[in-house]
Amino acid sequence: SRKRAHYESHGGHVCFGTEDDEAPCDLPPCPMDCVFEDWAPWSDCTTSCGNGTHVRSRSVTFAANGGKECDSPVLQDVKDCGIAPCPVHCQLSEWTKWTSCSVSCGGGMASRTRSEEVPAKYGGHSCQGPIAADEACNAQPCPVDCEWGAWTEFDACSVSCGGGKKQKKRIVWVAPAHGGRECEGLPIDEESCNEHPCPDDCHWSEWSSFTVCSMTCGGGTTGRTRSIVKEEHDGGTPCEGDTAEQLPCNVQICPGDCQWDEWSSWTPCSKSCGGGVIRRFRDVVEPGHDGGASCTGDAEQEAPCDASSCPVDCVITDWSDWSACSTSCDGGVVVRFRVVQVEAAFGGLQCPQNLTESYECAAGPCPVDCKLGDWRDWTACSTSCGHGQRVRTRLRENERFGGLPCDEALVQEEECYAAPIHPQCPDLPTTHSTTLHLSDLAAAAAAASPPMLPPNLAKEAGLQKLLCTGI
Repeated sequence: SRKRAHYESHGGHVCFGTEDDEAPCDLPPCPMDCVFEDWAPWSDCTTSCGNGTHVRSRSVTFAANGGKECDSPVLQDVKDCGIAPCPVHCQLSEWTKWTSCSVSCGGGMASRTRSEEVPAKYGGHSCQGPIAADEACNAQPCPVDCEWGAWTEFDACSVSCGGGKKQKKRIVWVAPAHGGRECEGLPIDEESCNEHPCPDDCHWSEWSSFTVCSMTCGGGTTGRTRSIVKEEHDGGTPCEGDTAEQLPCNVQICPGDCQWDEWSSWTPCSKSCGGGVIRRFRDVVEPGHDGGASCTGDAEQEAPCDASSCPVDCVITDWSDWSACSTSCDGGVVVRFRVVQVEAAFGGLQCPQNLTESYECAAGPCPVDCKLGDWRDWTACSTSCGHGQRVRTRLRENERFGGLPCDEALVQEEECYAAPIHPQCPDLPTTHSTTLHLSDLAAAAAAASPPMLPPNLAKEAGLQKLLCTGI
């Protein structure tokens, strides 16, 4: 900027130009601090059942031109999510080893078992198959072992003293057979008798050396011992005197060292948080005397305490809505959950353990469709010679709980031929293989007119009708 020094006068020229002027300048760019963007929403759970995780992320604009850097830039956050538990199928353990045979011969039984290691849960499949099995064993005849007869009484001792012998005897009562064990032992048994020695006097051992004194001062004891080497026998003279002897030793007065009392309990912390101190104290119980050592150490100790931060209590969300049932039949689960928003820290109130709740649902059985059994064997031909018919049948297990019904045939018929034995064998009309449904059999069995089926086929149809009614 500038100011006019003189205004025009007496017809002079006015000032040209402006009072203010500006020009560009080249300064360095301004500093930019590091800035975090807001967190993105949490992602869906990584699993459809069991335990999974939610993930969220955020972006960051890094510092430039000398701006303030971000502290520990965390760009991704992960937390647990609990969905409905996964189905657990039943599992049977391996078979145990076969047990020992119940008998060693003559026919017995051995068995083995297995157990349900993992029970079915949350709609899993139940275990199939037996949990116990038996088999025959040791069917061979039993051997007959040798058996001794009873022992006789011992005879008289061979001498009256100094050690003699006496005997007893036995005989074989049952001889071994069929591979049985031979008799063990001897038919004669011999024992010593009258072994008591002649009369003998008691004898002492030599005295042992005196032991080290039990105390280094203040009066102790030292001792020595001896033992009986040989007791008196058969009226001999017994030993007299003691087996131990004690004498006083080191009776001079002991020096007494200084003794501290036990430390007192620590005092309460001087601050409730942010760091304080605690103290404890002790006293001299007995000063040193008679040349004993003086007490060493302090009578008071101090230590830091309560340097931790303030407690932070756990914060959780309200319960979510109940989910739909995991299955439509045979038992499922309905679940709901809640999420930890703030974890407990520094001794704050902990979060509850039950972040997921569930209950069973859809307990009704699943539909079971109709099932047909295997075809039975063909019946015998309806005639013993010439052309006839034969039939076969099968059983049906009806549908349950709204399952699909069966409409397939339960009886089949076909032509059969038996070579004639006599020339006069009548020849029945030729028929073709026919498949009969349950409605055809019922009409044929109930008709009062001459039978539409051969006798054995009509009988089979009536039986099939009864079986289907029972099912």
